[in-house]
Parts: sequence; structure tokens; C-alpha cells
Amino acid sequence: MNKLIVAAVSALLLSAGPSATIANAAPASIQEACGFNAHGIGDHATYMHCNQNTNVWVKIVRTFDDVTLCVAPGLTDLDNWDTTAQWITNAYSNGTTCASTQVGHTMDH
Repeated sequence: MNKLIVAAVSALLLSAGPSATIANAAPASIQEACGFNAHGIGDHATYMHCNQNTNVWVKIVRTFDDVTLCVAPGLTDLDNWDTTAQWITNAYSNGTTCASTQVGHTMDH
């Protein structure tokens, strides 16, 4: 009886082996996490907007003042955009959308 159980379990494991390995495999490329990353590209602060259907206003918290920037879906390199040489400490969105014509512009301009 024990030999029969072992054979049945072995057969199940062999038939599920390759598919179980594929299901647990890491993705070929790991995407940056959604939201703010202080060291996203090299040593640059980035913001990853993961909703592919909208542009949103993102509040960028800087050393001396804050600014609100319209970003498109995907990765925005905040250090390349911000040329004031201020330290960016955080960035977040409250979900307010902005128009595609506003992408790359601040709310003040």
C-alpha cells in the first residue's frame, strides 16, 4: 500500500514540476516600485506612475519649497526635471488628474 501512495505522489510531482518552476520564476525584468524612489536611476530621485490610463499631479517635496508637477504614466526622473539643486525628499500623488498638455509642467506655470 505504501509503495502505491509513493508512486502516486511521485507521478503528481513529476507532472507538476516544470509548471511549478515557471510559476515561481522571477520576471525577466523587475519594474521599479510605484511611487517615489529616492535613488531610482543611479542616484536620481524618481517617481513611477503606474496607472497607464491617466496623467496625475505629483507633489514634490524639496529642501526649501515644494512644487506640484504633472507626470505621465511610467518613470519620471525628478532630478533631471528639477534644476534648482534642491534635495528632493519625497513625492506623492493624491490622484488628481492633469491633461496631457500639462505633462512636465508645474501647477504654478
